[in-house]
Amino acid sequence: MVNRVAVGRPSVLADENAVRKLEEAFQWDCNVSEACAHADISRSTYYKLLAEDDRFSCRMMSAQEWPFIMAKKIMFTQMIEGRDGTLALKFLERRQKESYATRQEHMNKYDALSMEELKAQEKVLRAEIAAIENANSRDNLEPMEVH
Repeated sequence: MVNRVAVGRPSVLADENAVRKLEEAFQWDCNVSEACAHADISRSTYYKLLAEDDRFSCRMMSAQEWPFIMAKKIMFTQMIEGRDGTLALKFLERRQKESYATRQEHMNKYDALSMEELKAQEKVLRAEIAAIENANSRDNLEPMEVH
C-alpha cells in the first residue's frame, strides 16, 4: 500500500481562515481584488470557487450585502431615535444609487397636457410651420434686385 502525500497548495475551501478573510473583507465593502489580497488567494481561484461551489457563492454574496444591511439598520435606527443617520444615508446614496440617490424629475411643458390639448397644440405648431414655409417660398420667388 502506497501512502500518498498531498502536494501543492491546500484548497481554499479547506482553509476556513481564507474564507473568513474573504467574508471579512467583503463586509468592509472591499472589491474582489482587495478581498483576495486580504485572504491571500488569487482572483482566478476566487472566481473558480464561486462558479463551482454554491455554499461558497452564497457566503460571499451574503458578505457583500452586509455593508448595505448595516448602513440601512444604522440609518433607520438613528432616524427612529431622532439622531443623525446622515453618514449611513450618504453611503447608501453613493453605493445603491438606484434606491437612495436624490433624483430630479424633469418635465417639459407638454407633460401635463391631455391628449386633446396635445392635438390642439400640434395643430397650432403645424400652422406656424406652414406659415414659415409659405413666407420662405414667397421670398425665394421675388425678383432679385440688380445694382
